[in-house]
Amino acid sequence: MRSAAEMRLILKRLSSGPARALASVALLLAVAGCSLFGTSRPDPPPYPPTAENRAYPLGWSTSVGRAMPGFSPAVVGDAVWVAATDGTVRRLSRETGRVEQTFELQEKLGAGVGSDGSLVVVVSREGDVIALDDSGRRRWSVPLKGEVVTVPLVTESAVVVRTVDGRIVALDRAGGTVKWTFQRTMPTLVLRQSAPLVPYEDSVFVGMPGARVLALDLRLGAPRWETVIATPRGATELERLVDIAGSPALTKGQVCAVAYQGKLACLDGSDGRILWSRDISSASGLAVAGDTIVTVDGSDVIQALRSSGDVVWKQDAFVRRGLTAPVVVDRRLVFGDRYGNLSVLSLADGSPLARIELGGKAPASTPVVAGDTVYLQTLGGTVAALPIR
Repeated sequence: MRSAAEMRLILKRLSSGPARALASVALLLAVAGCSLFGTSRPDPPPYPPTAENRAYPLGWSTSVGRAMPGFSPAVVGDAVWVAATDGTVRRLSRETGRVEQTFELQEKLGAGVGSDGSLVVVVSREGDVIALDDSGRRRWSVPLKGEVVTVPLVTESAVVVRTVDGRIVALDRAGGTVKWTFQRTMPTLVLRQSAPLVPYEDSVFVGMPGARVLALDLRLGAPRWETVIATPRGATELERLVDIAGSPALTKGQVCAVAYQGKLACLDGSDGRILWSRDISSASGLAVAGDTIVTVDGSDVIQALRSSGDVVWKQDAFVRRGLTAPVVVDRRLVFGDRYGNLSVLSLADGSPLARIELGGKAPASTPVVAGDTVYLQTLGGTVAALPIR
């Protein structure tokens, strides 16, 4: 039986007829805990004791409305922008979490929110990209005729969105006209990804189906390089499914990524050449801090590796808890789980430092780091700020 981390992923078949039905079936299997294939997996072990006596109190917590997988706060300046599936977009005070502005859209939302402070972008469930100014006035709306479950990337020159059928589209931020579209032929079966695109200078890095890591020129949409970090293995279509899990991560001129049913690899950021790789599968993603790369493998075991690929430590006390990818703040790791808790670990040795309860609802996405604070949005509608000091 597959692990809880693997089964919570939604699979999507890219064909016109059964696509929505198959995605729904996969979601039901994840919710049912694999019971259709036999008995459910055992409950996870108790949370481990924490090594530090001091508490990590939440800075604030605010209810903003229900979210979907992939919804994430956008932290810009002194504001935190958040969206809910009912079409509500809110600006919160970064210091207190108080709601400062509320905008009500007519459309139900499927992705959001991306912002650079002056432009706020969400995507409707019908695939309409909607741009608002910081006062809530609709600047433009562009139909993409494709489902979007990834937070839009807002840059100085463009709004970049990714559809589930494999298109990456750059829209002019002034009026929404299409600047360029990039597309690769997709495998028949893919993971339903909601990991954000990663910008760096005039490039954007993307994890693609087929375990491909892609560097795109933000100005033209042309690929600068494209590297496959793992090859499919197995007899069945499901066994041969390999996709990048989470977003690529950047460190010291390298781009690191990890593939579901594949490998963890670090590439040369200039040409995509593989510098090293290890046989590690992940359904969550990874984080980097200096010379350390941390990932959550397919069994929810947290592993830390050096930039050489050598394993530093492993932490198996959180198995079967459905972990998000970790984030790093001041030599500490923070990650969420499907039971609605945040955990803090030491980056040095993986020892548990603290656990914070968020009300029992799973995170909608990987936590976001800004300064010394972690921000998280849950499926149940809570947005919380956790200072790490």
